[in-house]
Amino acid sequence: IGICDVSSMGLLEELLSQKVKPHIIQNWMDPFHQDKAMRQRIQESGILYQAYSSLGTQWYHHKGHSQNPVTNDPTLLEIASAHGADVGQVVVHWATMRHGISMLPASTNPTRQEGNLVRSFSFELTEKDLARIDALAGRAPDFKTRDTNVLSVLFHSDKSDIQSIDVYWIDNHGGSPE
Repeated sequence: IGICDVSSMGLLEELLSQKVKPHIIQNWMDPFHQDKAMRQRIQESGILYQAYSSLGTQWYHHKGHSQNPVTNDPTLLEIASAHGADVGQVVVHWATMRHGISMLPASTNPTRQEGNLVRSFSFELTEKDLARIDALAGRAPDFKTRDTNVLSVLFHSDKSDIQSIDVYWIDNHGGSPE
């Protein structure tokens, strides 16, 4: 039995209380959206946690970013460069080796497919690298095309998902907001 997009602890607890429990739960997880509490509870229950959109496509296709913030993140690019890898390979290595996550890194490009399946495991991330990637949790990617009169603020909750509110301000000084 596989379930996708379990976004509330209440739903998860209901699934766990059933006589027949899911064998796999697939949720969105990437370096910015690590789904920590949900992932931990699922793994503690002996259920396989499988990540989708781990290479940033959620941000690009569904969250309004003009470019993929995962593959363009300076921290991830620096780590990838240090290992002669690309960001996708670093993220696959981080998620699978650090957190025991099953992943679905989709690509129609044969070179990327091979890189994700083989190259992702041909190098070792250091503890410092792993900690730097873990520290991206809850940080809002900074690659969204923005209206200069709108500031979007994200708050991360360990209980489930990223919550957002929009903050608007009036510039009384005649300059553009900073």
